[in-house]
Amino acid sequence: MILKVEDILPHYTIDGNCTLGNNGDISFLFMVEYPEKYSLSEMDFDNIHLERLRFYSMLPPNTVVHLQHFYLNKEFKGFEGDDTFLQKATNRYFKGRKYLEHLSFIYLTRTRLKSLRRNYLNSGIIKSGIIKADLQAIEDFSKSIERAVTFINNSGYFTLTPLCEGDIMNITLNYITGFNGAKLTDIEFRPKFKIGDNYFKMYALNSIDNLPAEIRNITEDRQLSTNEFSYYKSFFESIGLEFEHNHVINQVLYLDEHKEHLKELEDRQKNLEKFAKFSRDNRTGAKLLDEYLDEITSDSSAHLIRSHMNVLTWSKDVSELDYVDNQLISSFQQLGITPYYPTLEDHVYYFLGTIPTNAGIIPRQETFDLDLSKAVCFEITESCLKDDAKGLVFNDRINNLPVVKDVWYEPYESKLISSRNFFIIAPTGGGKSVLLKKISRYFKEDGFTIVIIDLGGGFEVVSKLYPQDTAYIQYSEGVPLGINPFLIRSADELTADKIDTLRDFIFILWKKGQAVEDKERVSLGKIIKDYYAHQDGEYDFYSFFDYIKEDKKILERLEIEPDFFNLKEFLHICSEFYRDGTLDFLLRDQSQNQTIRDKKLIIFELESIRENYQVLPVVLAMIRDTIENVVWKKVGINKMICFEEAAKTLKYPAMFTAIEYYYQTIRKHDGSVGMVLQYINNIPRTDQGNAIIQNTHVLYLLEHDKGYAELQERCNLSDHVMYQLKSVRSNLKSERPYTEFVLVRGKHSNVLRLELPREEYYCYLSEGSEKQRVIDYYNASGNMEEAINKLITEED
Repeated sequence: MILKVEDILPHYTIDGNCTLGNNGDISFLFMVEYPEKYSLSEMDFDNIHLERLRFYSMLPPNTVVHLQHFYLNKEFKGFEGDDTFLQKATNRYFKGRKYLEHLSFIYLTRTRLKSLRRNYLNSGIIKSGIIKADLQAIEDFSKSIERAVTFINNSGYFTLTPLCEGDIMNITLNYITGFNGAKLTDIEFRPKFKIGDNYFKMYALNSIDNLPAEIRNITEDRQLSTNEFSYYKSFFESIGLEFEHNHVINQVLYLDEHKEHLKELEDRQKNLEKFAKFSRDNRTGAKLLDEYLDEITSDSSAHLIRSHMNVLTWSKDVSELDYVDNQLISSFQQLGITPYYPTLEDHVYYFLGTIPTNAGIIPRQETFDLDLSKAVCFEITESCLKDDAKGLVFNDRINNLPVVKDVWYEPYESKLISSRNFFIIAPTGGGKSVLLKKISRYFKEDGFTIVIIDLGGGFEVVSKLYPQDTAYIQYSEGVPLGINPFLIRSADELTADKIDTLRDFIFILWKKGQAVEDKERVSLGKIIKDYYAHQDGEYDFYSFFDYIKEDKKILERLEIEPDFFNLKEFLHICSEFYRDGTLDFLLRDQSQNQTIRDKKLIIFELESIRENYQVLPVVLAMIRDTIENVVWKKVGINKMICFEEAAKTLKYPAMFTAIEYYYQTIRKHDGSVGMVLQYINNIPRTDQGNAIIQNTHVLYLLEHDKGYAELQERCNLSDHVMYQLKSVRSNLKSERPYTEFVLVRGKHSNVLRLELPREEYYCYLSEGSEKQRVIDYYNASGNMEEAINKLITEED
């Protein structure tokens, strides 16, 4: 039997996403977006099952629901953005990687429109003479579709988007031309099922006998589950994304009247009972059917429908198709399903009946009766990870394919998150530093101003990759940092916040972490204000020290009691930061502020003083002032402040207070604050610490070795997020090494991977001989891109 494609196009006319079929049926067609694989908890699966049942309850009788899933082998073609050194490297590295694309559609069809069907049967085309009852039925059907689609789109799990005429024709032609590039061709059903260059096989579920003994909504994902926790997937998922070959899943639900099916089953049971004496199978069948009828009639929520499912696979190579066929049979067996393999004429009906909007023509004898709640269990629930419009490039967990995830724009605008602040949490050696560099580099290339407080010394290579846009400020003994906390350009810049920041800075120099009394804070505030009112010329620590030292009556003039401000103690202790003092270089040559103003990436590398409890607090306070008085003033530019090895920073009260303030107010400055932590308990259990956690809505959770309970309790994470975290497994010894982590955005979470091209890997090195080789090549050429390329060339 051979058919021509042009002879079986089903659409008589198309208006928007509504079609009038040549067979007289009316259909509405939608694309469906599903939740991403590995993102759903057991409770989510149960909620989805209930939402689907409610959706179907809104559709009128005689509706045919056809769910069609295309799973197509593709190759990654690369991202459009290909401007920078690392963007080009990413495209080269992943280009051509194979993956399975999942496209899903739902076609809602109204059948039994007598006048439309009669017109079709009489002439093959729709003419005038549509009766009033059918017009009313079409209008009612349209309204029901609108209500049902609005409901399911508000569920938070699915999105149904109306298709346009072009989409409908493309989908239809792709299907009936056998995915041969929408070329018009012939369809040959025997001796082999062949369309164009592709050979096909089809399996169907057209009888209760095909179904497993137990039908359930979800099944355990044995690949990820352990003795400690269970991971779940939708029941039919092993025929979905997990079946890594070209295939199409068709599921058709016929929402006929429940009473019609009940009567049909009762008649069938009576017939089996009538002939019970002729066959043991008849006796057994009559008994089982009687028990099922008792179950259905006793359950007021039961809704009997008819259903049909089939799976279509194909290949250009017959031997390869035999292999795919064996894989599919194995997947069915794992689910306890015994599919029907048609070899005569049935597959003709199955194929023609699953052309979009044609499901109403599948013969009744090729369907089976089933309760709706069980039929829904066979529906696909998960899809591949979706690219956001823009964002960070990570990798999916299925095949390490690059995937774009937005942690800044759409999640904030849609209220998925109400702050962009983030934590990166993992034990030592867990990959925190690499992930922070990846994040920072993306946002720098996106036009952000990034400030990194680096106590680990890992940003040297990154800084040299962007020499024009980077200020790399490295602490060295005896070398000024070039930061001037006292610098303002006019009296208007002396705000209350500026005075408060300067007070904290001076108290760090003077009190070195000791408690400060209110009377001292008030007194110092008066002195600072008076200094700016009377000082001519440059504002800096030296002139401030001279101003206090030389004005012998300053306390009396400002009406400050000597007990409220110990002038001699201040001058004595702070003298070590003054000319010829032990630490005078810290506040000398304060010219860096102007340079920093023009930079996109500002890195303070403080590894050499990470354990210096005398100098580090002073430097951190100077950096705080730089952030507040240089970075904050960049209006209309997105900003990010990152504290690498943040546990060290949080030990200093002034910086802890400043970080808490940043977390609460940075939204007003178009920014976010990020901290790299080993464990969540690096953040003290205080009101300040709890406030920081509450204002952090983006988490990057890498593989953990302990601290699960504290992490879940303090960050208010669901059990499913913890299961996701416990399932994280990095593999750094494979041919394509990767690190896994959980990305949490508000209440939404994904398991993602980080796989790097060699160019990016060398860019993110923190230590060791490999980093030194990169630096040596850079020192020889003065160009980091050339240095990395030379290293890779030598390795090849």
